[in-house]
Amino acid sequence: MSNVTINGRPVSILEYRGQRVVTLAMVDALHQRTEDTAGRNFRANRKRFIEDTDFFSVCTDEIRRNKIMEISAKARGEITLLTESGYLMLVKSFTDDLAWTVQRELVTGYFRAPRQPDLPRNPLATMEPTELNARIGACRQASRQWGKSAGAWAWIKAGLPRPPRELLSAAENAVLDAVDGSKPAPPPVQRRIMIIEDVQGGLR
Repeated sequence: MSNVTINGRPVSILEYRGQRVVTLAMVDALHQRTEDTAGRNFRANRKRFIEDTDFFSVCTDEIRRNKIMEISAKARGEITLLTESGYLMLVKSFTDDLAWTVQRELVTGYFRAPRQPDLPRNPLATMEPTELNARIGACRQASRQWGKSAGAWAWIKAGLPRPPRELLSAAENAVLDAVDGSKPAPPPVQRRIMIIEDVQGGLR
């Protein structure tokens, strides 16, 4: 879960249905209000808020299942998540200097801040365990039978992510550089790859 800084305080970014949201407790904490101030204001003006536009009521089981945020194992019922529009409606009555600062920073630095690009998904996370074990086993067999360079070659050909360079030998890195095209392969490495391919054929 990523964080941003609002008024000097770290704030965890919460998202639900593709939107950034805040809880009523987060509003109290950021605006330095007594506990349940935001909740009391929300309940008093509930009819003015549109569900699924200004707020979401999300059951605790869904929050845990989708890892939206950390909540107590004892928490039950539903938790209110405010969208940007719901937050701005709720804090209309907050007019102190701190409120103006927090509102501006939440809007520009939280609700409307550019989202970080998604990191490439690790293919191991979606691979069936039996398939993954078979591929890893084939790579280990290649390593035992034909040496570490062959094992490194087999690893990439099996569709597995490249290990960090510091975990591999110079020979293994040279083979992988040639396989993924990141560096031209010197003649000795080319010959090594040709021998490996002739012997092993391919794993895919």
